[in-house]
Amino acid sequence: MERRPKIVELKDRSAIYLPKRVTDLVDEYIGLTTFEYMTDGIGLIDTFAESFFEHCLDAQKASRREEIFDEIMRRLRKVK
Repeated sequence: MERRPKIVELKDRSAIYLPKRVTDLVDEYIGLTTFEYMTDGIGLIDTFAESFFEHCLDAQKASRREEIFDEIMRRLRKVK
């Protein structure tokens, strides 16, 4: 199940309550979860799994996602 559209929708609805520095980090996080793959729609060409695992195993992206998550959580605790 694709959760990214739900996260984007929730972020957009929450943007009026959250500082821009938080929503900008959420946007960056969403960007780091996005990857591209090729498919012909009938199964002969489908690089989804390969692209997914290459993306997940990218150490730099994984590290940055973790940093962003921690920073978002810190900033949300300060929002009142």
